[in-house]
Amino acid sequence: MVQKIPSDFIGLEHLATAAMLLNSAHQVVYANPSAEVLFALSSTQITNSHISEVFLNCEVLQLAIENAIKNNSPYREHEFAITTVRQQSFAVTCTVTPVEMGQA
Repeated sequence: MVQKIPSDFIGLEHLATAAMLLNSAHQVVYANPSAEVLFALSSTQITNSHISEVFLNCEVLQLAIENAIKNNSPYREHEFAITTVRQQSFAVTCTVTPVEMGQA
């Protein structure tokens, strides 16, 4: 299955930085190839999954997402600890940026 990239975000496909797009329900709409490699999860596996089905104990991440949306302001945290459902843990620079998406 080929993942449909929202046309407004076509450039994410070529970034060396891991990027994921979530909808307003915190479901994964898109994960670029760098995110797939970093988290060892294919976009096919995680597309339409709630963020809590991708990352364990992600309450802080969900709060950061909510605050970024509420304040219409980006959030950035260095050395942000995150663990995937495959029990792989990482310390990443996490940036949450609210953006408007058309139909994905």
